[in-house]
Order: sequence, then structure tokens, then C-alpha cells
Amino acid sequence: MKNIIVLGSPATIDVFDTKINPYYNQEYNINVFSKFISLASFNSETLLVDTKTKWIKDEIKLSYTDVPLKNKTVIFDVLADVIFGWIEIAEGKLTNNVWQDKTYLNELKKRGDLIFFGTDREKFLTKLKLEITLLIENFKKQEPDMSFIYNSIRYPLKMTKEQLNVQDLSADYPKKVWINDVNSILFEIEKMILKNFTEIKVMHFDSKASHSEYHHTSGRNSFYYNEAYYLEKLIEIEQILMLKKIKHITTAEEITKKYDFYDYVIVENLFDQVNLLSACWHNEPARILANKLASQDFILDGAFGRQHRFIKRSEFYRAHLKKMNNIWYSEEIPTGKQSSGSNKKNILFMFMPLPGKEGMLSPNMERRALPHMFGSLNKSLVKDTHIIRIADLNLMRGSFYVDTDNYPTFETDLKNFINTQIEEKGSQTKSVLYGASRGGVGALLYSTYLNIKAVAVDPVIDETPYIEEQHDFHLVKGVREISLETKFEKAANMVTGEDIERLLIGNSYVKQTWSTNKLLKKAFESKLTLYDLGDETIIKHPQVTFESIPLQLMFINKFLVF
Repeated sequence: MKNIIVLGSPATIDVFDTKINPYYNQEYNINVFSKFISLASFNSETLLVDTKTKWIKDEIKLSYTDVPLKNKTVIFDVLADVIFGWIEIAEGKLTNNVWQDKTYLNELKKRGDLIFFGTDREKFLTKLKLEITLLIENFKKQEPDMSFIYNSIRYPLKMTKEQLNVQDLSADYPKKVWINDVNSILFEIEKMILKNFTEIKVMHFDSKASHSEYHHTSGRNSFYYNEAYYLEKLIEIEQILMLKKIKHITTAEEITKKYDFYDYVIVENLFDQVNLLSACWHNEPARILANKLASQDFILDGAFGRQHRFIKRSEFYRAHLKKMNNIWYSEEIPTGKQSSGSNKKNILFMFMPLPGKEGMLSPNMERRALPHMFGSLNKSLVKDTHIIRIADLNLMRGSFYVDTDNYPTFETDLKNFINTQIEEKGSQTKSVLYGASRGGVGALLYSTYLNIKAVAVDPVIDETPYIEEQHDFHLVKGVREISLETKFEKAANMVTGEDIERLLIGNSYVKQTWSTNKLLKKAFESKLTLYDLGDETIIKHPQVTFESIPLQLMFINKFLVF
């Protein structure tokens, strides 16, 4: 396992924080060597501690010998040095965090020397060069083969909210005049490092991909960036250290080649649209490329600027999700008023529908495979019901929970997953499979496989209209069966007994899906109840789900109770 030491601001440290960077899969051994302090303070042989100032105690750090340094890389930035500067006195050096204890720091300044770029830029650069030299020397004393990466960051000039709607900075952000001043010295530092430190690899800042992210957990902007920034930094680190086999696709001629040798495939600037999934709507070569990579078992997971990262499906990772039998999922456990306190357990297995427009265009695979929908569902269910939301982690927008050539064991994995979950909850567990649209396919199909009650809402089992009229909207052409009618007919013929209740909700005024709903009813005969909403105001497929929620909840609860 690669050992990485991280030193600097959140702009560097947070690259390896899964709460902030969802794309980091925790495959490296990370040592965060210090908090947001200057290199000068970090290098200081004497640690300054004052009994009246708790924040200075918080700067207590690991020494150079506190961790094993074999096979190590140091990744650092100098944002603290730039923003705060440091104070040099006889006893040592201390970061000038002025807001923490202004009186105490003013006393130190009287006894020492304040090093700050805003006071004397040339002096600051000269001193900082010495501190970088000292950093390298101290680490190399412990490990001569230590390597170094400098993260040459900048303050972004734009902000986003949850990766969307790029806009000007908000009022709580530092003033642009100050930002420009800080960015200018950061640029000079980068030039100084490139000129004087050949042993340091430099990560450059991409202003087109990196914006401030308003919805950081701190609730502020400052040096907290969007997902694209953290993904780009992670990939850049992996490229510098040669930790991944990465292929960059830069010309249309490369579209039809095989790439299963690589860990990542980065698609760069091939189409007019910035967003590759948007390009798939407008551009057939984009659809061919996306489906070609999907056929080789790659999934799109992450983008920065106009570069899109495809990873092997088996390499997908999210720290906050769970994985069992190769299936990624989330589990909502009943607590408080949703729990009776007894040992009784129900399970609602939720097969996820496709997300709305923003989710459909998101390069983040989780938002397409496991969209956060029906967040308050637990409040509408009978007590003691666990909600297990199952990701459709296949192809570009899911395979609708069915096998494909690239993933021929999806159905087997999912059947084993459901059975294991039920076994773990106990013999008295009552279970219901539930889903709408894409999820409706999964709910009904696995109900037939496992003889479990199901509520399926307007499942899409024939992709023909989506391919012919909507530019292969679900991106399944050539990588999945176009029609699932035969699959369902075979599954229906295998169902034994008629005591398992299955409800299919549709609307006869929705031409796109009503004909296939009737085919499903014909195949299942008495083993399936087809409920027609009969609402002439509902004429589009997505409306069926949202206009029938009370009916869905009524039957879900009925199936969980009886």
C-alpha cells in the first residue's frame, strides 16, 4: 500500500477525506501530519505552547520520526504561510493565526519578526524557500528516497452549489481584490519551486474545473472546492506516482478500441458539449463511445472541466454506502417513532428509479445509480421497516437490474443479496420489493425469481421508443437486450403458486408503457394484478410515479402487514 504524508490546508488534506471527496476509495495509507499551520511552524524545533491559549496546543504535531517513512510521498501546500505568515522569535516559529488570540500574538510580534507576503514580498519568498529546503532535508534524513509533490492551489473566482449552477462568489467569500493578491503570490511561489526544487513534482491549478463549493460541511466557501477539483487532484497524484494505469482518449479515432487493460479511461474534449451525458443526447459518436466503454465494464464516475473519468465497475467505491454480494446499497434502520422496540423486522427493498434531469446528467455515478429520492419514506411505512435502497451500478444509466454481457452475474448477485438480507433479519421478516420505472423492472422481475410480494410502478421493459424517438435516452443500445418481454415471460412461467401478491400500477393514457403493462399482465395472468389509474390528465411516463404515491404506499403497507 502506498504511504502518503499530507501537510497543508484543506485544499490538499481534503483530497483524501471521503466526506468531502466521494471519489477517494481509501486505498492508500494516509498520514495527515499537521493541521492548518505554516511550514515554518511545522519545521520549528521548539513547539510554542502557552497555557492561556488552547489553540496553540492544538498545533501539536507529529515529529518527523513518529511514523514509518518507507515508500512515502509528501504532498503539501503553503496556503497557511501565504494567508497568515509566521512569527519568528528566539524560542521558535509560530503561525500567525491572528483571529485566535490577537493580544498574545501582538506580544510575540514585539519580541520577534513577522514574515508575511503583504508586508515584504521578497523577504517572504526568500524565507519560504528556506522553509521548503528544510522540509525536504528533515524528511530525507529519515528516508532518502522520500518523494515530494507540491499542490499549487489558487482561490477560485467562481462558486457552485452541489456541483451545479456556476456563479459569482457569494458575500461571505473573501473580497476579489484580496483573492487576486493571494493568487498572485501563489503563482510566484509555483515559479520559485519549479526553478529551485527539481525533486518536487508540481500539481497545477485548473481554474476551468475548480470552483468554490458552497455546500461544504462547514457551510462556508473559502478554500473548500467542488467535487471536480478533488477528483482532478486525486487523478493527478495517481498519475505522478504511477499508481494507476490511465488512458486518455483525445481523438474520435480511438472510440472503438479496447481499454480493459486500464484502471481509468479519461475522455478529453471530444464533443461540443462540456457534459458528456448531454453530448450523448445530441451526438451519436458520443453515444457510441459511452456504450463502447460500458460494454468493456467501465462506468462514468466523475468529471473535471471537459474531461470525464471512466473506471472499472468493480472499482466503484463510496465510503458512506454498503456493499454485499457485489451489490452496493444504503440501509435506513428504523429508530425513534419508526421503531416499536421489538425484535420484529420488515424490509422494503427499493429498486431505484432514474433520477431527474440534473441527476441524469451528473457524472457522479452514485447520483445516477442510487439517487437520493423519497427521503422521508420511512415516516409513511409501518413500524420496524428497514429500507434498503439498491444501486443499479451498471452501464451508463443502469441496466435496469438485469444481466448484460459485461456483467452476466448481476441477477445472480442481486438474488443472493436479497436472500442474505432476509436471512440476516430473521425468519419472521416480512419483505416487499418496490420500484418505479427502472426500479419497477427490478421489483417485478425479482419478485418472480424469489416469490416475494412486489409493488411495481410503470416499469420500462421495452427500450424501442427511447432508442428511436429519444436518442437512446437510457444508453442501452448494443449493451443490453432492447426488449425484456421474453425475459419476463420466462420468469412468469417459472412462478409457482398464486399466493404471492404482485401489483403493477400503470395508466392507460400513457401510450409509451401501457401496451407493455398489458403484455406483462397477460404473461403473469392471475399471478399479477394490473391497476389502471385511468387518469386522462396523466399522459407521460414519469407522471405515473408521482401521481400514484398514496396508492403505492397503501399497498406497500398492506403487503408488509398481511
